[in-house]
Amino acid sequence: MLKVTVRNRGEIAVFRCMGRMVAGEDTRALWDGVRHADGKRLVVLDLAEVDALDAAGLGLLVFLHTSASIGGMELKLINPTHRTRKLLALTNLDSVLEICSPQDVEWRRSGVRTRGGSGAESLSVRQKSDEHHRLLNGDTLFSAVLP
Repeated sequence: MLKVTVRNRGEIAVFRCMGRMVAGEDTRALWDGVRHADGKRLVVLDLAEVDALDAAGLGLLVFLHTSASIGGMELKLINPTHRTRKLLALTNLDSVLEICSPQDVEWRRSGVRTRGGSGAESLSVRQKSDEHHRLLNGDTLFSAVLP
């Protein structure tokens, strides 16, 4: 079963996904949540606790990306597991679904600009096994151990 918790931060909605994003599992909560993220400019899916992802889950991610675009929002992924990253690369969906760091999400919220100046560039996610990502202002919106 896929569990979803939502945290709204200004114009950003962060959906923390926990469980399995596979065929036969109820993913309606995520679908409905993203669909009803009115007034948000950025929708972030935190995939740190997604332990299984299959073709149906990939289809859901593509559908959510398309729906967000139609609604005038951006959809970003953060904290995908090593297995999820490999699956996105194997299917070339890593060229469609943008993976960004939690720090990039915070910079967008606070208006701090990255080196390129637009504030929209993604930063590479650190690959250290025991590193936790924390937001710049010290408020732990989400935290994940990366593979």
